[in-house]
Amino acid sequence: MIYQLPKKLIAMTIIRIDAFVLILLLLLPCLDCTSQTIPRALVISFDGFRYNYPNLSITPTLEEIKMEGTHAEFMCNVFETKTFPNHHSIATGLYPDFHGVIANSFYDPHYNKVLKYSQEMWEFSDQILPIWIHNEDQGSERHSGVYMWPGSNYKYRNKYPTHVEPFNSSTPWHERVDTVVNWFLDPDSPANFVMMYFEEPDAHSHKFGPDSEEVKEQIKKIDRTVSYLRQSFYQKNLTDTVNVIFLSDHGMAAVPPQNLINVTDLLKSYGDHCIVAGTSPVLHIIPKTNIEEEVYTALKKLSENNQFAVYRKNELPPEWLYAHNRRIPPIMIVANNGYAFDDIRVNGTKMYGVHGYDNRLTDMHPFFMAYGPNIKKNYTIEPFNSVDLFSLFCAVLNLQMVSTNGTVDHVKEMLVPAVFPMSSVAITMASLFILLMGCLAAVLIKNLYTQYLLRRYDSSNGFSVSKEFENIHLLDSDDME
Repeated sequence: MIYQLPKKLIAMTIIRIDAFVLILLLLLPCLDCTSQTIPRALVISFDGFRYNYPNLSITPTLEEIKMEGTHAEFMCNVFETKTFPNHHSIATGLYPDFHGVIANSFYDPHYNKVLKYSQEMWEFSDQILPIWIHNEDQGSERHSGVYMWPGSNYKYRNKYPTHVEPFNSSTPWHERVDTVVNWFLDPDSPANFVMMYFEEPDAHSHKFGPDSEEVKEQIKKIDRTVSYLRQSFYQKNLTDTVNVIFLSDHGMAAVPPQNLINVTDLLKSYGDHCIVAGTSPVLHIIPKTNIEEEVYTALKKLSENNQFAVYRKNELPPEWLYAHNRRIPPIMIVANNGYAFDDIRVNGTKMYGVHGYDNRLTDMHPFFMAYGPNIKKNYTIEPFNSVDLFSLFCAVLNLQMVSTNGTVDHVKEMLVPAVFPMSSVAITMASLFILLMGCLAAVLIKNLYTQYLLRRYDSSNGFSVSKEFENIHLLDSDDME
C-alpha cells in the first residue's frame, strides 16, 4: 500500500492532460467560419469630382489618404459620361450597352416613351446584379447598405438591400455620415458593405463652371466631410476593419454661353414626328414616322458649320461600346468638348459645367482613391476602367467573382498580398491545421510528462516503470478511493 499515493497523483495528472486534449478536439468542429470576421468596405462617390481636383492644394485630408493608401491618376469611365450610366456601371461591372441605363433620360421602344428616374429605367433585365445584392446573396451574415446611390431604391431580382436611403439633397452631410457609420454598427444587421453618394461638386459645377470659386468651396466641403468620416471611424473603432474607396462618376468641362448650339429650331420643325430625349451634350433623336433619312440629312448639314457630330446607331464609335441595346436611338448628336446644345437654359452666368462627352476626353475622367487594411499604402496604380470596380469590390469583400465586362487583373495590384489570394476556406483550413498541431503537441507533452513522473517515482521507490505503468493506465474509479 506504500505506492498508492504517488500512483494517484500520476493518474490525476494524466487525466487532466487528457481532458485538455479532449476539449481542444471538441472545439475543432466549432472553428469553421465563426473565428473569421467578414471583410468590410465603404464606397463613396462624389458626383462630378474631376480627376485633377485633388491637385488643387485645397484637400488636405485627401492628400493624407493619398499617402496612406492607393490612388490612380484618373479612372476610365463609360459613355455617356453621365451620372446614371456611370453609377450603374460601377455597381454592376457592365457597360450601358449591357445594363441598359444608357443616359439620365432616354426613349425605350419597349415602353414607347421617354424614361426618366423610375423602376422602368433601372429594371432592364433580371440578369443585372448590383454589388449590394451580390454581397447579401453570399451569406445571411452579410448585409449591404446603400445611401442615395442612383438606382438603389429599386428592387433587383425582387430584392432590396438591408439598409437603404433614397436621395434627399436636404439631408446634412454629417448626418449622412452618421447614418452610414451606424449601419456598420447595427446590433441586428451590421452592414459589411456600404455604397454612398454625394451630389457635389456636380450641382455647383453645372451652375458656375467646373473651375469656379463656388466649386472650390464644395471641394473643400467634401474634404471636411471626409475628415469627419475618418474621425467617426476612429471613435467607433472602424478604422482598422473597413476599407474605404473614394471615386466619382465623371469629370466636367467648361462651356461659355456663346458655345451653345441652336438645334431646337430644326427639331421643332418636325413637331410630333420626332422625339428628342437626353440632355446636352448628347441628344437622342427618334423619328416616329418614315422620316429618319430626312432628319439625319438635315442634322448633318447643320453640323457642317457647328461644333457637333451626327451618328446613326450603326455609326457610333466602337470604342464607346454603345450600339447594340434596344434603347440606343436611331440618330444621336454629340457636341464637341466645350460646346453644348441650346437645351441648356441661359441664366446669366459666365460659364456652365457640362459632362456627357466622349469618355476618352481628359476633362471627363473621374478620380479614384482608397485606403484601409487591405489596400496598399502610398501606392499609385495605373488608370483602369470603372467596370473593373465590381471585381475590386468582390476581391476586397472576399466574394465569388461573377461574369462582368471588367476584370480583377487591372485592380488587384492595389491589394495587400495576403488579402487577395486567401479565401475563407483556406483561412479555415489553416486555422484547423494549427489547432490540430496544438492537440498533437499536447498529446506528446502528456506522454513525455508521464514518463518523467514514472521515472522520477521509480528512482525514489525502486520499482519497474513498465510494470507500474501497467497498473496506472487502466485506473478506474475504485483506484481513486
